[in-house]
Parts: sequence; structure tokens; C-alpha cells
Amino acid sequence: MAPSKTSLQSKTSLRARQRNLFLVFVVVFSGAYLLWECNSTDWGGTRRASAADSRRRGSSTIIDHSISSESGSKDHEESYRKTNSRGPTEAKVKGDSVPAMQQNIGRGSANSRTDQPVVTFRTQKKVKGNARPDLLYELDCEPKHVERCPAQGVGPSRNKLTSKVEHVSTGTLKHRAPGTGGPSGCKEAWITALGNDGFLPAVLVLLHTIRKYAKEDRDFIALVSSAVSEGVRQRLAEEAVRVIVVDPFENNERARQLVSQSARYRSGYWVVKMFVWRFEEYIKMVYVDADMYMRQNTDSIFCSPTNKENNIIAVTPRSSFDTTAGFNAGMFVYNPSNEMFDSIMAKFLALSQGEMLATSEQDFLNAHFKDRYFLIPIDYIMKHRRMVKERKLWDENRVHGYHMNGSPKPWEPEWRMACAYPKDHQKFLKGYEDFFVEWWSYYYDMNGSTLPTDRALFKLLPEHDPGSSFDNFRKGSWKCPENPK
Repeated sequence: MAPSKTSLQSKTSLRARQRNLFLVFVVVFSGAYLLWECNSTDWGGTRRASAADSRRRGSSTIIDHSISSESGSKDHEESYRKTNSRGPTEAKVKGDSVPAMQQNIGRGSANSRTDQPVVTFRTQKKVKGNARPDLLYELDCEPKHVERCPAQGVGPSRNKLTSKVEHVSTGTLKHRAPGTGGPSGCKEAWITALGNDGFLPAVLVLLHTIRKYAKEDRDFIALVSSAVSEGVRQRLAEEAVRVIVVDPFENNERARQLVSQSARYRSGYWVVKMFVWRFEEYIKMVYVDADMYMRQNTDSIFCSPTNKENNIIAVTPRSSFDTTAGFNAGMFVYNPSNEMFDSIMAKFLALSQGEMLATSEQDFLNAHFKDRYFLIPIDYIMKHRRMVKERKLWDENRVHGYHMNGSPKPWEPEWRMACAYPKDHQKFLKGYEDFFVEWWSYYYDMNGSTLPTDRALFKLLPEHDPGSSFDNFRKGSWKCPENPK
């Protein structure tokens, strides 16, 4: 007997109601799941760890982003997956790593200082860059009030009067109470180190580029070795910045013994650079090697999370994909601490003479701050060699500054000679020439003059070239180095 029309309609209506109830259940469940994901995930797509989780897992645990095929080669991705076999959400790694507090510093966790700015870690879906996605986030922070101060350095309120050269050995360097600010009253500062006269043009361009874009007042300190001539010290003082002379060999017999055995220690630069931790009157400082320059506003770098109690510094990573490779010591954001300075020097002086000669300050600092650093975006301050070799793979608009590590430097007359570059870089000579034009454009801008169209005419002013290097080069006194680095 065939079912009646009324019976068929009843069954159809029942199935429709069941289907609708099922769809409602799916929508409600999906919404609840997405809400849970939003509450447990930061802007970059990384699951947040609670302070309790961080303490339970230990400092060698990192919270990782998954790798997107849009951000790097398949070889890098495969290597990354093999290294992090525990999966993309959490990975146990050996050696130097991003601390677990990477995700919590500045967010009110048990490990963060209460005076930290609120930092937003935001990755875009498509960011051009040959690196892990979690190293290409935006370093943003909520606007923080930086008090105006007549800075001896940079900013709209800066003092433009020639400063007095300060000397550590003669007692003319007067430290103020911790956290009260420098002589200008500024509580934050940029600082660089100068080991010889040849880096004068580098420091001047670094200062000029920071000043050109800075919107906040901060002191700028040029920490110079006693090997730097009086003329260069005075030239820096005319820039209305703090110039502080440090004698790296005073009461340091070990450093004095190394002078005759290593060019690295001849100027005492290593010890001078470590002295940057001595300025406790400042709350926060950014150290930059003199062979850097900035190309847009870099005030946001002071928002990088740091922690004085736990000795956490903020740095850029060495590697684009391997977070165990450590960090670049050419730039770091930190909280000054005499205790940290004493710790660093004690550890250094405990090395044998052979160990001292074999290590660099970068390797030493990586060992000293193992598992105690926060990684800022790799393309915030980028090494110029990476950009020259991979220029098509990066978004240069994201780069705030360049670190021109290695030889030659653009202010050295041999910068257009292939033999001045390491052998495996000589094939990129045109790329280096094109790249260094930007540094020269800032140099001519600083002097208020027009950049020559012929690169052969690029030249330092005599007052910026204490060793007359360009004149000597044109006289034929320069010879190709045997093993350029």
C-alpha cells in the first residue's frame, strides 16, 4: 500500500527540522571554537602560553608559528619541520632559543615589568621576506608619552650647543641616580661605540639618519676609545651629543696584553662596547654599531620588550629560519645595569688568553645571554649582505635600518673594488655598488650638497677623513687585501 500524501509531507518536514537543528548545532559549535581560538591566540597566529605554562616548560621552550609556503623556499620549510619534529604549535629546541617569555613580555605576565609598553605582535597574511613568518611581524606599540627634554642627541627639543667631552678616567663623567635620566633629563638614549678615527663618517651618518626621522627626544652617546684622536672627539662634541672617552686598558692588564696579538683588541673596542651597560641613569637604551644607518623613523624600537630583573635584551636574529642560531650583537635594546657590566667583565676576564683571542664580542654576548633575549623582526635592522644577495625576496619598505658588517665600508675608497670583498661576494660587486649609493646619498644630504651622478666622484670631506684615505687611494697606495672579510 503506497504511503499517503499527508504521511510523505510529515516525514519530509521532520527531516527538514532535523537538518536545520544540525546546522544550528554546527554554527554554534564553530562559533564557540573560534571564540576559544581568538582568546588563546595572539595577532600573529601563535597560541599564547600562560605564565604558569612558561615556568612549567622552562626557558628552552618556544611557541612557534606554522610555516607558510608563501614565505620561503621548500628546502627551508623541510629543514624547519625536521628540526621541529614536535609540530608547529610547540617545539623543543637545543641551544640558543627564543625564550618562552617572547610571547608574554610586555603583556603583564609574571615575567614582565609593569613599566613596559603594550606591544602588538601582528603578522600580515602576505609579507614579502625570505624568513619564517614569525620573524616578519610588525613591531607596533600603543602610543606612549615620551617626556620632552633638551636632548643631547635627537628629537624636536634637542639642544644644539656644542657639548663637553667627558672622560671616565678623570672623573668628569658624572653618573646620576638610577632612572633619573642623563644630564639633559632624557631617560632613554641611543648609544654607539667608536674604536678609531676611521669610523668618524660612519657615526656622523648614523646620527644624521636617526635625527632626520626621529619624533621623540632622546640622548645620543658616542662612547669612544682613548685611541680616538682629540680632533675626532671634538668634532663629535660639535654635534651636540654626549661624547664619553673610555680607556679600555686602565686597570686592565689582560686587555693590554692582547693589543700586540690581535688587531681586534688594538683599540680596546671590545671593552669599550661592554661599557654601554654602565649608564644606569637611563631607563632604556638602544646600542647600535657605528656601521649602521637608519632609513625611516625608528622610535618604535624602544618599544621592544626588555626586562632588567631577568636580564632580557631585545635583538634581531642571526638566521632567517633557524631560531637556534642566536642573535646579531650589532644592535640590542636593553636596560643599563652596573651589575650586568660587572658580570660580563668577570666572565670575560675568566677566559684564557687563547679563548679571548678566539672569540668575538658577538659570540661572547650570545653565550652570556643564552635563552635571555627577545627577537624583534629580522627585517627591522637588516644586514646589508643579506639584502644584496636576496633583494628580490624582501620588501625594502619594511627595513628601518641597515647594518653594513664586514668589509669594505662605503666610506672607504675601495668600496668599488671587487678584490676588497670576500671572494664569495665579489660576484655581487654591482649589487654592493648600487646598495651603497643610499649611504652616500645620506652623507651628501648631511653636508647639504648634491650627490654626484658619477660614483667615481663620491668622496669624504677632508674634515671627515682624518687619515686622508681617499687622497692616498687615488695616489695608488692601496693594495688588495689577501683575505678580505
